[in-house]
Amino acid sequence: MSTGGTRELTPAQMGVAWAQGTSPVLGTLVRRVSSEWPMLRAGITAMQQARRRWISVGDSAPLSVELHHNPARLASVVAAPTPDAWCPLCLSNLPQEEKGVAVRELLVALPNPTPIIRDHVVFAHRQHVAQRLRPALPDLAWLLAAADEDTVFLYNGPTSGASSPYHLHLQAGRAGDLPLTAQASSLVPVSQRLTPWGTAAAVEGGARRFLRLTADDPSLIPPMIEWTLDLLMADGEFPMNLVMWRECGFVAALFPRSKHRPSCYSLGEDRRIVISPGSVEMAGLVVLPRPMDWERMDPETLARIYREVCLNDPAWDELLARLCR
Repeated sequence: MSTGGTRELTPAQMGVAWAQGTSPVLGTLVRRVSSEWPMLRAGITAMQQARRRWISVGDSAPLSVELHHNPARLASVVAAPTPDAWCPLCLSNLPQEEKGVAVRELLVALPNPTPIIRDHVVFAHRQHVAQRLRPALPDLAWLLAAADEDTVFLYNGPTSGASSPYHLHLQAGRAGDLPLTAQASSLVPVSQRLTPWGTAAAVEGGARRFLRLTADDPSLIPPMIEWTLDLLMADGEFPMNLVMWRECGFVAALFPRSKHRPSCYSLGEDRRIVISPGSVEMAGLVVLPRPMDWERMDPETLARIYREVCLNDPAWDELLARLCR
């Protein structure tokens, strides 16, 4: 298999195996590549040195959110790619220092050079195909089956936080770094339905609205996600974020979206907040690359941002009505 500019490693070369779980393979990959790639080492250092603080967001069902001030993430947050732009995920464009591990036939796991969470990797498609979730579901099923409890998988829709919306990719990292993985099970459903694959529950908490999909077997999560996409009744891909992890079975938190970026992103400089919520932010870790935004962020402002990018009342009520049919 050709990977263009990247050189592939096998788990055996690194002394690990997928049978041990995803964390050993992905963690070993990041450590191996960081020993040879200065850009990745700098990104890991920036993540480790990020300023951090916690706030409680939401009124009726508040959740704790961790704020990170990491200037190294600015380029990703303000990215505005076009279809004909140079693509950072095309394998032929990767730096020579970057190495990856094959995931089945179509994906290559690559360390994220500006990580947000520990062992942050991107699963890039070998071909330059559009960011769409359905074609990735078979590979996602394989990854979920290999997952251990310390891995979280992420997907950003092309209009919901993806910084590379024209190249299909998933992401992964340490589950414990995202607050939602410890919070989702505590939220009381406002509506739920037993499907042939597991339970689909609509929940509200921390000023966010999402569908919590749970199943006993990892192979059941992808068909339940596909059923949910049909429930959203979109001609194309409905704007969304997806966060998946293992917890007494398997959990997928699917966030239907109404907006790519909140209105504060486009305000005048005296009021502007540079934030582009993706799956990490929806999972309770909010990255703020600019110091002035880090200083001005408070629970009320973040709650307003969450409510603006999540489904509004009429759209949410319509989704609940479909869920109950």
